[in-house]
Amino acid sequence: MRELDDRPLPLNISQEEITTERIKNLRKQYIDDGYKRWPNHFSANKRMHLQALTKEEIESVGLPKEIFWKMVEFNVSAKGGLSFERIAAIGERIDFLASEYCTYRERIARDFSGEEEIKQLELLEDIWSRGLERLINAYTETVGDFFERNGAVGEKEYMRHSIMVIYQQKVDQYKEFLEQNPDYAQLKGSQDAWLERDSYFMGDLLRLLFTGVKMQAQLAISANGYQVIDLAAAGAFYQSAKKWLINQKSTAVSEEQLGVELGFLAMKLVVLLQTEEISASLKEKLKGVYDSFVDYKIEDLNKRQEEAKHGPYSIQSHSYSKLDAEIIHYWLRQMRFSIQQGNVEKIFLEIIPLAYEEFQKKTVEKSELERYQQPNDWDDFFSDAEHITYPAGKPDDFHYNTMMIDWNIFIEKIANQPSFMVMNDKRL
Repeated sequence: MRELDDRPLPLNISQEEITTERIKNLRKQYIDDGYKRWPNHFSANKRMHLQALTKEEIESVGLPKEIFWKMVEFNVSAKGGLSFERIAAIGERIDFLASEYCTYRERIARDFSGEEEIKQLELLEDIWSRGLERLINAYTETVGDFFERNGAVGEKEYMRHSIMVIYQQKVDQYKEFLEQNPDYAQLKGSQDAWLERDSYFMGDLLRLLFTGVKMQAQLAISANGYQVIDLAAAGAFYQSAKKWLINQKSTAVSEEQLGVELGFLAMKLVVLLQTEEISASLKEKLKGVYDSFVDYKIEDLNKRQEEAKHGPYSIQSHSYSKLDAEIIHYWLRQMRFSIQQGNVEKIFLEIIPLAYEEFQKKTVEKSELERYQQPNDWDDFFSDAEHITYPAGKPDDFHYNTMMIDWNIFIEKIANQPSFMVMNDKRL
């Protein structure tokens, strides 16, 4: 039904609400919504079979028995994939793959038998093994690689193992649920029985009801693996480093700017370290990764300064010099200390504006260094904030409003600590 729509059905149903009437209402809502987009409600292959059929004929004849595996694989790749923006939502992706696998497995068991059932199951296993591998690679080759580059030896394999364990546990839980609730959609003997072959509906409802029963209970991961919240936290931490810092190579980056950006990453680190659900193992690695990355970042930009200063075509060598690490660490510590004290508003309303003022003093004093010349990244930092939405322009835009919105999204989706939310800027 929602081939390219990543938004799940509302997962706020409680166990008490899982009643016959509730399921009937959800089913009716789904069907009504589907007919509004008829025949585009279905995948392209199904449309060819259904365009000439009326609603009554659909209820009588049913949907095609054939499973259009190319479209299924497309959906698995699209929904089960993992873009940079959704790295922290890896738990949702694992859950999607596990639930859809069980949905199709049940459908095959209903509609096929003998050699044909074996053939269909082989296709299922093949598509899902490749889908899971794509998911794992997308995560480990970004988040895992970032951790390993910053001292966490063997992290890619550790994360790979964790994802596989979580996925298998989710599959087992869905199988158990289906064994206990074979007619969970309550379609047997109803005029809506044709929906059993609408895998969009069956998968959506399965996830909705399963979540209501399980209340999203945390999976019991073994001691040598991460839990879903760990993977989400590591992904969010990587996202922030990537967004603001990893790709930053400019010799025009000032100490004040780098201090604020590293301080912003430190803020997220502190909140993650204070989040009880995150494992002690990941917390220790996060601290080491952060310290390593700070050292790397300063060294990397210093290397760019030296290359520019001594380059064969450099005619303004006096414009380049190594960054003052003490200044960088000063702003970093100011932000880190304030978040440790729970004073997030002070960071946005006092510390960051003060860093900007210190930068401006050096431009007024006519510093010869390139990083204190016009134009620079601070120029538009506070400007036009009401018209900038997340993500503003490039993913690594250095902008006050973008940073503030990014912070609130992080708190809301990852850390779940409302006290760390920051209100809209009072300066502007």
